[in-house]
Amino acid sequence: MFREDFPFLNSSLYFNTAYVGLMSKSLLNYRNKVELKYLNTGDQFKIDAYNKIDLIQKSISDFISSKKNNTFFVPNFSIGIRIVLDRIWDEAKVLIIEGEYPSIISALEERNFLVHKLNLSNKIEELIYDSIKNNKIEVIILSLVQYITGYKIDFQFLNELKNKFPDIIIIGDASQYFGTDFFNFSDSPFDVIISTGYKWVLAGFGNGFLAFSENFIERTKSSTEIIYDKVYVGHFDILSAYSLLFSIKKLDEIDFKSLVKENKRLIVNLKEELIEMGLNPFLNKKRSDSSILSIPYDKKIYKLLIKNKVSFSLRGEFIRFSIHFYNNQSDVENLISILKEKNN
Repeated sequence: MFREDFPFLNSSLYFNTAYVGLMSKSLLNYRNKVELKYLNTGDQFKIDAYNKIDLIQKSISDFISSKKNNTFFVPNFSIGIRIVLDRIWDEAKVLIIEGEYPSIISALEERNFLVHKLNLSNKIEELIYDSIKNNKIEVIILSLVQYITGYKIDFQFLNELKNKFPDIIIIGDASQYFGTDFFNFSDSPFDVIISTGYKWVLAGFGNGFLAFSENFIERTKSSTEIIYDKVYVGHFDILSAYSLLFSIKKLDEIDFKSLVKENKRLIVNLKEELIEMGLNPFLNKKRSDSSILSIPYDKKIYKLLIKNKVSFSLRGEFIRFSIHFYNNQSDVENLISILKEKNN
């Protein structure tokens, strides 16, 4: 069974993948084999790893349907976003959503951009369009799924935006999306996509990836060679890179389509129950759900969750739950029962 590969599920009702994905026994065993190879082959271990950079990039590009030469392994999202922003010209007009992931905010503050911020609301797509038109925005940076609230941006809207403003650069943080659903970068409106691997991809720490469009390379006067040299300067974490490849392969080997379908059913189920209890998730009427549901903070609920060993996160003014493939109907029912204790 898929759940049996994750021992921590035996000691916690786990709804915190948005914070950190669980380690599987399969990944642990694989990592031990990799370390043993390092132990027994010395310098050849590093030589072999560098010879596999092409394979690493191909595995990632196959996973997200991007061009291999424009796809790269990075240690984490924070480094990835800085590599990307280093290619953007000074005083570029950049649009972001208020309350974005801290690594995005800090990376922007380190640079000389003209940053415009929008408050997240159920009219965010309209606000983005108006801001582009009124402020002559050149670059948009946004999370596919907002890490605090679980709000998922409308891809169709971004496609329409790209058609109307073809020169605009759209940079996406996919850390709260990749591993939860299918994605085709080549057919997407994004010019850059960056993700970490330790959350929903379940690849452990120290890995992530990014991909560029040809539009980004042309607009920033870059090249794959320039970006390659930036990404792979110094050494890279071989164990973490191999862990990412292992986890991507694992997702490919399991019935990913069925898991995505079942996961969406669980999310809708939990969402409907939360609404019925009056614990309305953020923007609960939005037609497209992510794997994150956030409800307003309540001290009594918080204490109940701690008491019952539920793993979750406090983010901003919200209690955040995240559902992944190792969760099941029983998990959701148990969480609902705990939440209903509030009124007892």
